[in-house]
Amino acid sequence: MIDRALRVGIVGCGQIAEAHLGELRLLPGATVAAVCDVEPLLSQDMADRYQVPAWYDDYQRMLESEDLDVVHLTTPPQTHLRLGRDAVRRGVHVYVEKPVCGSTPEAAELIAEARQHGRLVCAGFSERGDLATARFRAFFEAGRLGEVVHVESYYGDNPGGSFAALFRATPSHWVNQLPGKVIQNVVPHAVYHVVPLMPPEEDRVSVIRMDRSGNGVYDDELRVMWQSGRQTAYITFTSAVRPIRQFMRVYGSLAIAEIDFTNHLFSVIDDTKLPGFVARVRNAVVPGWRLIRQGRHGAWDALAGRDRFFAGMGRLFGEFYDAIRTGRESPPVPYSEVLRVSEVIDRIVGALDGPPRPGSRTA
Repeated sequence: MIDRALRVGIVGCGQIAEAHLGELRLLPGATVAAVCDVEPLLSQDMADRYQVPAWYDDYQRMLESEDLDVVHLTTPPQTHLRLGRDAVRRGVHVYVEKPVCGSTPEAAELIAEARQHGRLVCAGFSERGDLATARFRAFFEAGRLGEVVHVESYYGDNPGGSFAALFRATPSHWVNQLPGKVIQNVVPHAVYHVVPLMPPEEDRVSVIRMDRSGNGVYDDELRVMWQSGRQTAYITFTSAVRPIRQFMRVYGSLAIAEIDFTNHLFSVIDDTKLPGFVARVRNAVVPGWRLIRQGRHGAWDALAGRDRFFAGMGRLFGEFYDAIRTGRESPPVPYSEVLRVSEVIDRIVGALDGPPRPGSRTA
């Protein structure tokens, strides 16, 4: 048991590190002791803006100098195995942004190292902590969805954003060094929502990819068909569809449920035993009433500060830190899920070999 504030270090002072620091400011029982980046101007600037006591440009020196309980890896995934392994060998727990590692063997090695040294590694599957996700989970666990038949996971991307503009203009950018480029970096969000709903049977994955925009740098459209036992899933990654949205629909034997990750809403389409005309009236009125109620709850949660943009990330931090304090042997995201997500991503990336092209490839 740990009955003091956990000392946290942040490694990698880029865009997502800002979100980590913003959520950690609101989390009781933890204090950010140091930040680190190979570019000293970045780490010093972040330390100044967030009032962090120490900054480093040398990761090993930070581990040696600071008595840390946890490090957050917000660096490129190509570095996660090496940095995470160094941390757990020094007795430090690790929160690692997605993708957890560059491949499944690397992820398995990091998890094995953590277990060997009695430390935890938590995958940054942050949207698992969203309030809408929690409402879906309660609905599902109450048996109201029935048996899962099919899952649709949709991720709309913004190719006009500042981050996308950076890696499109910079061939040496770390995103372009990933075998699957931007898809490997982003699609884990769409995959990790599906994995807990699929039975633990052999995964059959078929992939269609396309450089629809003709950017010549990366594939900007992806369709994945996934079968496991009697269940199927469909994953869409698109840079062309507007408005930009992220959502998941789960089709069950009793109801259809949707989680809108963009607007943090949960909604349900269910059946009724009412007759004919009455059923049509009910089906026209009830979904709208439910959305109004969800919108009211969402507005109240936002005004109360419970539903910030990265609130799900903050809740996952809290669950991970509670696991550390209480000495649990497993992190909030089970290792079996982490490895299965990685395996599916490897299958997808394996179908993305060769230069991007306005066409398709199936595997």
